[in-house]
Amino acid sequence: SPQSENVPLSISGLNGTLSLKRPNTANQKLLSKSCEYQSVVNELEQEYIRFLQKQVEQQLLDEAEHARQQKLLQSQLKKHEYIEEVKQHHHQKIESAHQKYEQFKRAVEREAQMKEQNFGQFTLKLQQMDQQQQKKLREAEIARRQDEQFRAEYRENMQLLREKQAQQKMNQLEKKHQSYSEKRMQQLKRDQVKIEQQKQKVDQKLQQAQQMQIQKLKQQENESLYISLNAQRIYQEISQQKEKHLQKIIQKSKSQLLKVDQKNQIFKQKFQQNQNEKEQKLKQKELQLQKFNQQKQIQKELQLQEQKELSVLKQQHASLFNNYVEQQRVERAMQLEREKFEEIERQKQKKQEMEKQMYQQRSAELQVKNFLLEKKFEDLPDSIKKIVPQESILNLQKEEAMQLIKQQMINDTVQSVNPKSKQQPRQTDKNQEIPQIQTTQQTAEKPQKQIRKDCKKKLEQIRANYNQNVLEIMRLNRERQSVRDETLRKVESLEAKCQLQKIFEKEQKVFEETLENLRKKLKQDEG
Repeated sequence: SPQSENVPLSISGLNGTLSLKRPNTANQKLLSKSCEYQSVVNELEQEYIRFLQKQVEQQLLDEAEHARQQKLLQSQLKKHEYIEEVKQHHHQKIESAHQKYEQFKRAVEREAQMKEQNFGQFTLKLQQMDQQQQKKLREAEIARRQDEQFRAEYRENMQLLREKQAQQKMNQLEKKHQSYSEKRMQQLKRDQVKIEQQKQKVDQKLQQAQQMQIQKLKQQENESLYISLNAQRIYQEISQQKEKHLQKIIQKSKSQLLKVDQKNQIFKQKFQQNQNEKEQKLKQKELQLQKFNQQKQIQKELQLQEQKELSVLKQQHASLFNNYVEQQRVERAMQLEREKFEEIERQKQKKQEMEKQMYQQRSAELQVKNFLLEKKFEDLPDSIKKIVPQESILNLQKEEAMQLIKQQMINDTVQSVNPKSKQQPRQTDKNQEIPQIQTTQQTAEKPQKQIRKDCKKKLEQIRANYNQNVLEIMRLNRERQSVRDETLRKVESLEAKCQLQKIFEKEQKVFEETLENLRKKLKQDEG
């Protein structure tokens, strides 16, 4: 068309971009051919970049595998050295324990000889002590029977005395009360006689007065009424005085009787208090007797304890002779532990041999892959072979690989920060624009992701190995703990138990140190 006579053409390749201005009418074929050529060049570049990435990844994997194998060899050497040190330490412990056991056995034999020498004297002393104890027991039994008889007689006598005294006092009180009541009745009778005599005297006086009044009435008839009234009034006054006097006498007698009753009650209270005090004294005496009996029982218990201690000494004397057999059992258990340890070491050696075989197989597979890569390089076109030689592809060093990775990361960052930094097409007119033909270079995301995946896999392998080693060590520790418990159960002597406990504590410390070293190594490997 006439509007698109001058079209900008941009070609991007290895050496940058090439911009041209050609008339569209005369150079359509050249443009199509240049586009085809550019697409072929881009495909070749992509294939070459992929090939380089694969080579770099393979080289990194090989180097990581080689480093891992070296670390495994070093860890195996360290483990072997550590196992040898533990074996030496264990053998030294066993030798020292054996020496201590021999010393202990000699001391036990000496003690046994001394005890055998003194055993006759000891038996004689025991017989004498038994005889003395029997005598003491007989005497104590006789004294106990006498005490019981005395207590029974004392109780019976005290009961009889109490009953007699109470009866005597009650009789005395009854006699006193009867005598007092008799005296009181006599006094009342006397008072009544006196009252009757007074009544008679008053009656006589009244009669005399009446006679006098009659005479006076005869003499004085006018004063008869007055005299009669006075006589009646006098008679009433005299009768009132008599009643008052009688009431006073009765009240006095009642008050005296009440006082007597109060005295009797006070006497009874005092009598009961005396009886209570006597009973308390008897109880105190009984408590003293109980304390005396308790002291006797304590003496008997002490004697029984002495007999038990003597029996315990005899048992210890017998157990000392059995310690030698128990120590032999301990040595057998230690021998079994050594055999288990040797079996574990054999299994570890087998595992190491299997790992070596796997390493050899892996190295053979890598050699085969390198051979295939060489064949692929021969199949590449001559243009790529001229640009990059075979040695630089197959023998990529670590530094070159790291430089390539860094360059790819720099390109990724530049593209992410300034995505418009690529070459833009030149614009002739506002309405005349043709899209730019350019090759999108491969970013370094794929190799970075692959490296991350490989690192994650390696970390998982390291952690799995660590967990497996820890589980194996814990299993061995459980087995050893069971053997230790069995040996401690079989051993009865305290000294042998203490020695074994010290040895087991040292082994436990070594076990904890190994776990700590494994944790440190895991942290180093993770770093």
